[in-house]
Amino acid sequence: MYPMHPEDADFTYSSAVEIDRAHARSGCDPDPAKCVCRGRGWIGSERDSHYTCLAHYTGQTHPEMYDPYDDMTPEELEAERKRIAEDYPERYSSGTDDSLPF
Repeated sequence: MYPMHPEDADFTYSSAVEIDRAHARSGCDPDPAKCVCRGRGWIGSERDSHYTCLAHYTGQTHPEMYDPYDDMTPEELEAERKRIAEDYPERYSSGTDDSLPF
């Protein structure tokens, strides 16, 4: 027979974080167009947290740790280095790779 009151049952209440995670993940869908992560693998929540998508997470970098230079080809990186050096000549006057931010 089931207990009459929750206090009589052998369980603990869910924490706010567990509820938030469950709510964020409830919108997961195998179709990226319908999924709350839009295929990116991470879901933002109402508490300013990120949770992994159950359908699309495959080890993607956390959204707050994204580095746009990781996706660039060597040619694009070289063009970006030249652009930065031209925009800030006083800061990167030596022209060596050690003086550039990436």
